[in-house]
Amino acid sequence: MITISKTYDLVWQYGESTKYKFTKEGRCFNTQTNRELKKTLVGGSVGFCLNGGFVSLTKIRQKLIKIKKYTYKGFGNHKNLKLC
Repeated sequence: MITISKTYDLVWQYGESTKYKFTKEGRCFNTQTNRELKKTLVGGSVGFCLNGGFVSLTKIRQKLIKIKKYTYKGFGNHKNLKLC
């Protein structure tokens, strides 16, 4: 059996929701289901179906928030978790 895996760096998240995350290349992932969302064309607008409805890329770009990086040093409780 051969296994192939891909790794993506998630840089942006959609609004305050931690469910939808984006890569630098513009790929959208639902982190609850671990699936990639497909771009959709509706009425001449390109976007994604988020939270059960269509959202265009221009509206998505307005609500994108950069994901903060955390570093974890050592084992034990989460007191060792530091914001970079």
